[in-house]
Amino acid sequence: MSCSEPSTENPRDAARGIFRNSIRHGRLAHAYILLGPEGSGKVAFALEIARTLMCQSGCKAAAPQCPVCKQIASGNHPDVEVIYPRSAGGNVLIGDTREMRRQAYMARFKGRYKIFIMEQADKMTEAAQNQVLKVLEEPPAGTVIFLLAAGISGLMETVVSRCAVIRLGGLSEEDIRARLAGNKDIAADDAAWGARFSRGSAARAERLLKANARKYNDMMAASILSDESDADLALADCLKEMSAQGEDTQERRVLAVDAIDLLAALLRDALAGTLDISSENMYNIVSGSDGKAPGGAAGIQALAGMFSTENLLDLLLACADMQRRVGQNLNIDLVCDCLAQEVFSTKAK
Repeated sequence: MSCSEPSTENPRDAARGIFRNSIRHGRLAHAYILLGPEGSGKVAFALEIARTLMCQSGCKAAAPQCPVCKQIASGNHPDVEVIYPRSAGGNVLIGDTREMRRQAYMARFKGRYKIFIMEQADKMTEAAQNQVLKVLEEPPAGTVIFLLAAGISGLMETVVSRCAVIRLGGLSEEDIRARLAGNKDIAADDAAWGARFSRGSAARAERLLKANARKYNDMMAASILSDESDADLALADCLKEMSAQGEDTQERRVLAVDAIDLLAALLRDALAGTLDISSENMYNIVSGSDGKAPGGAAGIQALAGMFSTENLLDLLLACADMQRRVGQNLNIDLVCDCLAQEVFSTKAK
């Protein structure tokens, strides 16, 4: 089942409208999949809806005042549970969903509903999803389940088909920049850069800035622009060094994907340059405050002259393929070496 969203500039306002109408007309679904990038505030949104469902005092969404809303906001309401991945690999395991299934059929403590919010539901194992499916097939009255996910590809079709799917989208660039600006350790121009590359995720922006990704972005651009004989090795080293900023294997793989994504953004901006697309649509337009940094406007213009449109499209496909291979646990250094060689063999043609 899928909810069609009304036309609006803000997907989250549209989603709020969907829930308001569903509650008003008594058509609340028993389960929802809320889609949005990681770190885009999906848990906060689900808790906001939970307060709307449970509150009997008319509190405003942004200002919980009554005891019920305050309990939900603090994570202490007995009828509202947020389930996070607890395994070392970041997956939701069968033990988590088996307990959720058990609690779903228990009597409510005091709320009008029993609400479960599952973060990173697309990372449930198949066994875990089967436990959720049993609840979805025979939903207990007064129970609402929110499955939060970056996409539906990791969810079983039988699970998706029994949920209302609502796309929240990501946070706006302005919202993320404002959040980053609240950190006194982040300079204003770094906050602007992080927000630009955030893809709607405050968590991604913070992760990139923590890994000093802005520096590696410019180093990648400088490597590609270089005529030095070992420039391909320099590009590979940039990708490797950025991934090495991760504290464990899982984080290193995430950063490896991020590093390849930065390279893809450079190539995508160069492609936009070859097609005379407005610089407003380029990620790297804010990479250097004066536009003269290797990854800034001047560097992008130079990159655009080094590749044909066809070669840039091929390289973007290669970046996507290498990101997929990182996700399949291929050796990160090998991926970086292969991708750098691909860039320079294409550049030389």
